[in-house]
Formats: sequence, structure tokens, C-alpha cells
Amino acid sequence: MKELDARITSGERVPSIQGMSRGLIGATVGIIGMGDIAYEFAKYLVPFKCRLLVFSPTSPESRWNVPDARYPTAIAHERFENLQEMLQLVDLVSVHCPLNRETRGLIGSAELAGMKRSAVLVNTARGGIIDEAALVHALKEGQVGGAGLDVFETEPAFGENLGELGKMQNVICVPHM
Repeated sequence: MKELDARITSGERVPSIQGMSRGLIGATVGIIGMGDIAYEFAKYLVPFKCRLLVFSPTSPESRWNVPDARYPTAIAHERFENLQEMLQLVDLVSVHCPLNRETRGLIGSAELAGMKRSAVLVNTARGGIIDEAALVHALKEGQVGGAGLDVFETEPAFGENLGELGKMQNVICVPHM
């Protein structure tokens, strides 16, 4: 990010990450997990008039169908029982589930191949939920437009420890904060 900051402040025109440059207004956003953090994340998206899709097999549906006092409609527009069905519709997907036996490798080759070529995948939950080798392949092949990661399969992740993900132009890596 410092490199991008330096390039922009020096006057260089830097291309945006494919898929992110068009903004969030009216985007279809998928949320994996329905805990408190995911719920707060979803509320931030309401002013952007995003279509919010949710995949969380363990959370009660009522959690997302009750309108927040500040918003006239329910937070989520649709809940999916099948992750791949949701992923094929999203412009951006944000991961908010815990890492456990059911979620380790939840997003792998098949899930990434089914996403829109312009879609952006964001993981701020836990490393290991996304198969990083599959993600690198999908990004190289143009199956996915970009990724934003602050968690990794092997941590701590910085510099050369990031492997190929740290060198890709369509990936933003930041520390888990």
C-alpha cells in the first residue's frame, strides 16, 4: 500500500484493481457468516443500496430479517443455503465466519471458478477459510477480479512470507487489525 501511496502522490496514474474501481453503489455483496461483525459490516453497506446476500448455515434467519431501528428494511435481501449459488451472483464477497472443521477450505477451486470474473473476494475472518493456492490460480487465470486479505493460511504473513499473493497487482494484503 505504501508503494501505491508513493506512486499516486508522485503524480503517477495507477490503475485500479479490476472490479473495485466501479464502487459499491448498487453492487451485489455476498456475506459469509452472520455474527456480530458481519451484521455491522452489512449495516455499513445499506447507504450504498447494495443487494445483500448471506450464506450462513448455522445462524438463525431471524437475525437478518429484523430491521434495525435506523433502517426501514431488513439488512439482508436473500439468504442462501448453497454457497456456490450465492457466489455466482456477487460483485464482492466478504468472509466473516470462524475457522473450524466445516469452514476450513470453504472457498476453493470450485467456488472461485463459479464467481464472476470481475468479483472481488475479501477475507478479514481467518486464514484457512480460503484455499490460497486455489485463489492464486483463480487470480492468475482471471477467474476472479481481485482479493483483499488481512488473514492468511500461514501467519505471521509479511514480505516474502506472503508468497505469490504479495506480488500480485490485483491483491491487497494488510495486517489483521
